[in-house]
Amino acid sequence: MQTFSITSVSKTLPSVSTSDFSFELGESIDIGTHGLKKAYLTQFICPFSWYTVNSTNNTLIFNEGGGDKAAIFAPGTYTHSLLAGAVSDALNSAAVLNVYTCTYNVSQDTFTITTDNFASFKFSVAATTCEDLLGFTSVDSGNVLFYTSSLSPKILPSQIFLNIEFKENSETLLQTSDNWHTFSFPVVSDFKQLIVYKPDIPMLIQLFNKSAILKSVKIDLYDEDSKTKLDLRGRDIEIEIRLEK
Repeated sequence: MQTFSITSVSKTLPSVSTSDFSFELGESIDIGTHGLKKAYLTQFICPFSWYTVNSTNNTLIFNEGGGDKAAIFAPGTYTHSLLAGAVSDALNSAAVLNVYTCTYNVSQDTFTITTDNFASFKFSVAATTCEDLLGFTSVDSGNVLFYTSSLSPKILPSQIFLNIEFKENSETLLQTSDNWHTFSFPVVSDFKQLIVYKPDIPMLIQLFNKSAILKSVKIDLYDEDSKTKLDLRGRDIEIEIRLEK
């Protein structure tokens, strides 16, 4: 049996994309010589700070005095600041009279929408679907120059998929399943907003069917709700994998 951990420190630079990250092992592992056939996931930890936007939560109805308009945010996964930018872009694309800015306050965990002229943000109507996403109650703002959320934003998707690929040099190891081995688990976030997956019984994630030198592991995270890969940049990731005969 052999156990190894990979963290963000061992990430290979440069990464191919913002979502597919490769990690070099501190020491290569000869799985053939040691007769290692099985790989188990024993631990996965990653900060969670993505906002999942899809067709069920991406609309805000507002009124500048000339009738209701719909600001529709682009589906995807966002950080706090990127989501604020997406809200600003959607409001300004739909606006006729005003200019809008949405900002996120880290210490207060709130979003604030400001405008250069009075407008009403209509969170009570059925067509507005983003109140939970942004942390607003289902109450219209009235004619205001700014409006701040009062609840914690709901950012967690219901389920994510972790894809793992074991590699020798630049070639994928021959495996008994697809090159990418995918498994899913519910998102559980603690008070530090961490995704923590640490099963009581380690999960079998791969069977090796040839002798090779294991040198790196590539991963990505896929959000089932938004049907997109998650941006892994700037996040401290820790994965523990156990190899057995």
